[in-house]
Amino acid sequence: MHAIRPSYDAITRAVRWTVLVLAVVLAMLVVLLAVVTAPARADPGQTPDQTGPDQEQAELQLQQAIANGTATGTYVGPFGNERWVGVFGTHAAAGYGYPYPAAPDCNEGSLGAGCVGDSRGFLQGQCTSWVAYRLAMRNGLSFSNWYAGRHWGNASDWGKVAKSIGHKPDKYPAVGAIGWYKRGHVSYVEDVYSGGTILISEMNTDGHNGFHFTTVSPGMSGYPDKFIHLDDVVPVDTTPPTEPTDVRVAAHRGRSVVSWRASSDTWGVAGYRVLRNGVPIGSVRGTSFRDGNPLAGQTATYSVVAYDAAGHTSHPGRVKVLPGTESADRAWVETSAGPALCGRLGTDRRMRLGCRVLVDGSWRAVGLYRRTAWGNPASRAFLAGTDGSVSYCRQVGRSALSCTTFDAGTRAWGADRTSGGTPRLVADATWVSTPSGPARCGLTGSARKPTATCSVLTLTGWHSVTTPGDVSWGNEDGRAFVATQQGAIAFCRWLPGGRGARTACTDLNPFTLTWSPDRVSRRLPAGAPAYPTWVGSSAGPAACWSPSADRRGACRVLGSNGWRTVALPRKAKPGTAGTRAFLTDRSGGVTWCRLVGRTVACAELSPSASRWETGRSTRTARSLQADNRTWVSLAVGPALCGRAGTVRQQRLACQVLTSSGWRTSASHVASWGNPGYRAFVPSGSGVAFCRTVPARKNGSALSCTSMSKLEWGATHTSQRVPLVLPDLV
Repeated sequence: MHAIRPSYDAITRAVRWTVLVLAVVLAMLVVLLAVVTAPARADPGQTPDQTGPDQEQAELQLQQAIANGTATGTYVGPFGNERWVGVFGTHAAAGYGYPYPAAPDCNEGSLGAGCVGDSRGFLQGQCTSWVAYRLAMRNGLSFSNWYAGRHWGNASDWGKVAKSIGHKPDKYPAVGAIGWYKRGHVSYVEDVYSGGTILISEMNTDGHNGFHFTTVSPGMSGYPDKFIHLDDVVPVDTTPPTEPTDVRVAAHRGRSVVSWRASSDTWGVAGYRVLRNGVPIGSVRGTSFRDGNPLAGQTATYSVVAYDAAGHTSHPGRVKVLPGTESADRAWVETSAGPALCGRLGTDRRMRLGCRVLVDGSWRAVGLYRRTAWGNPASRAFLAGTDGSVSYCRQVGRSALSCTTFDAGTRAWGADRTSGGTPRLVADATWVSTPSGPARCGLTGSARKPTATCSVLTLTGWHSVTTPGDVSWGNEDGRAFVATQQGAIAFCRWLPGGRGARTACTDLNPFTLTWSPDRVSRRLPAGAPAYPTWVGSSAGPAACWSPSADRRGACRVLGSNGWRTVALPRKAKPGTAGTRAFLTDRSGGVTWCRLVGRTVACAELSPSASRWETGRSTRTARSLQADNRTWVSLAVGPALCGRAGTVRQQRLACQVLTSSGWRTSASHVASWGNPGYRAFVPSGSGVAFCRTVPARKNGSALSCTSMSKLEWGATHTSQRVPLVLPDLV
């Protein structure tokens, strides 16, 4: 075997070539490094981006940004290279306590150089860092990237993480909530306004730690997709709602509908309380209320008070109802022929009127088929005439008045009797029925020169008469126009003073069209009652009030010998609020009735208005329904009537005070009818319960059940009928 000897010449040549190659590579690296690190030289006619005027312009923009306190973005030089010259939003956020005013501008997505974490596990200057800080400072929530044992991570993940711990994002903003965006952003809800508009604060809106407060509304690009509610802030509400305005009432038997314009509130209106003569009768969330138990023939002041969730209440909006009219577009009225449902027919272009009357057990339709005018909705009213007719009266245009009379005896409508211009009524406009004809009365003049005016429809047409000289308007809740037993119209009111209050009345004779001198009483040291009721008694106009915690009930009567105060018996219990009523019969007798627990009681004022005669009391009818329970004056005496029985066994009942004591009169099975348009209507010497009921073949029918001499008669129901138009108020 031969041994192989290495060739030393070949090895020497290989080493030399290797050293040469390495030297060349090393030289190239040195040259390249020198080129990169060499300072840039300006070419002739060109200015580098980082020096000279461009550098000065960048510095100028930076100084302007600092002065304005807002980010200006990046500056782009002539060679296309960019430089950030704005002020980071964290500088502005520091004014709200954000602890990182000099947070570096970093790319959260790449987590490149310069990104610095905050104490809650998020990156300084990012949207998540600001929201976490705000939740801690304003909500008092120890929020971090590990809140509730979950890793919250990027803003885009927050919705999913919140849902996993029981806080499902929704569409409803709230103060202190997190505004979440699908694109990967979060903001903080600072305030919430009406219509869903919100005030938010947010950081890193421009990719360079930008920060601002801004208002956004639904549909705007900056509005959050959803809201995360971890621990919302309960706002401190310090302002009450505004007063309800344009309060109106359609007042008549069986129901009175009160409506008003909505109030406003910083945090929203929670609801409205409705009061009648100072007594709460209901609460609603909307802007209307139906009083299903109005006091028939009584003066009533409805007050509407708005309230918010914090318990603040507004000043009351008020409307006053005076007795004697059915101020509605569809109403049950009393006629000489029998009960009738009257109202508007036709359309806005073809205005009509109509009544359906129950005559001798059968229903008759009487329509006004010529053109007429419905008039102003707030002025329309049905008035029962002393001859058994019914007049539909209204204001037409700005100042004209018009009445159309329905004669129940001939079952025919008369002509429209329209006035020329009448004086403008500034308050308390009301219709009053007189033997001469309908009259529209109210306050005129001004607070410095107060007067009252009535426009009366007589056989010779309309006549407007204003009180001679100044006539004080008196207390807002203590004045009324009253039809007296002598056929006059009395303008009566309370006159408050420093040492008590006085009462005063002046009356208009509708035949001679003259006002009498004002008759003023002596002072009542206790002052005016809160909500007095004015009635036309046989002795004269009377202001009556029920007992209260601080005063005894009484009536102040204007007789032939002047004013007299007749106090109620000391032992008379005041009764349940909302059930007390002063009733007048057709002869002018006055009775004070009320419910004391489940006991019904009445006291009668003597014809000479010198004393009260206390009658016996009795228990009410079993299961007498509160809705549509009302006091009525019958020929035999006052009565409390209402629905009785059960839904399956519907009945009617009246508690009647006769000369021999209280009597209970219950009907046979009788349908209660549809709610809303049912009422107890005086009919002859008794009363009728009238309502609309479902017809056999869809639609509605009219039905009345009458009571006379304490006996309920048969129920008379019509065929299916087209109803007159409903109330607009």
